[in-house]
Amino acid sequence: MVNLYALVVSTAYAQAPTLEDAPVAAPSSADFLIPNLLLIVALIGIFVLMVYLPQKRRNKEHSEMLDHLRKGDKIVTTGGMVGKVAKTPGDIEILIETGDGNKVTILRAAITGKYDDVIGNQPPLANENSRGQKENPENDDKDADKNEKEA
Repeated sequence: MVNLYALVVSTAYAQAPTLEDAPVAAPSSADFLIPNLLLIVALIGIFVLMVYLPQKRRNKEHSEMLDHLRKGDKIVTTGGMVGKVAKTPGDIEILIETGDGNKVTILRAAITGKYDDVIGNQPPLANENSRGQKENPENDDKDADKNEKEA
């Protein structure tokens, strides 16, 4: 007769462990630390190259421009005031002439740059002479006076 126990339950034989069956060790924190540190260092390097160094160069150029200001140089302030350097009494202040003999004392730090450098770099205004406007605004007043006289 057939042994039913042998059909249902098979005999288990012991096997020697192999390297393939060995448990895999979990990655340590050092394995994650090195790539993350490299990423942080790369981001700091990009920040230095794209933000810090160009700003440092602009600050150096601006301080050199302020050191080389002389009497008669036409300048623009941060507030948009335009004038000529009349006198440089000290390291902090400058006396500028704004026109009609008006003189104003300003701080050196308030100077944006020389007039030609600042105005030359700005794009033209969108509405300036683009819609067939007259070149001379004084003619507008004369035309308005003529229209009033005709009416």
